[in-house]
Amino acid sequence: MHSHHSQHSLQLASEELHQLKLLVQAHRTPQAIARRAQLIELSHIHPDWSTKQIARILNRHESWVRKWRRRWNETHSLKDAPRSGAPRRFSSEVRAQVTALACSLPRSHGIPLSRWSRVELVVNDLPREQVLHSERAFCPEC
Repeated sequence: MHSHHSQHSLQLASEELHQLKLLVQAHRTPQAIARRAQLIELSHIHPDWSTKQIARILNRHESWVRKWRRRWNETHSLKDAPRSGAPRRFSSEVRAQVTALACSLPRSHGIPLSRWSRVELVVNDLPREQVLHSERAFCPEC
């Protein structure tokens, strides 16, 4: 049986290895971070193990093993890369206006309702798209 050995043998300083072990053992370490730390630790201790062997031992996919070894080599970080997320659809000013209206009592605007609905916010002079497509048309504190 032919085994493909890791091209990413990881050399860690003793302090780095110690920190990784602490992360793996700590109960408060988020699971994703602990798994990544365990991967880096195993890759260091067993440089002759293949990606496939490590993936099998950690019960992870080989692409995950390759990704996190590469990420460690490039950044020495176990954290996720920053995510850009979708661009905001509305300016901060529009969001503030919608939130202010949604947090106010409709009666204070002469409308006989106990609370706002999206339809009522639209009917009461807010552009339809700003309210109907707003992720949070209602006040989070209300």
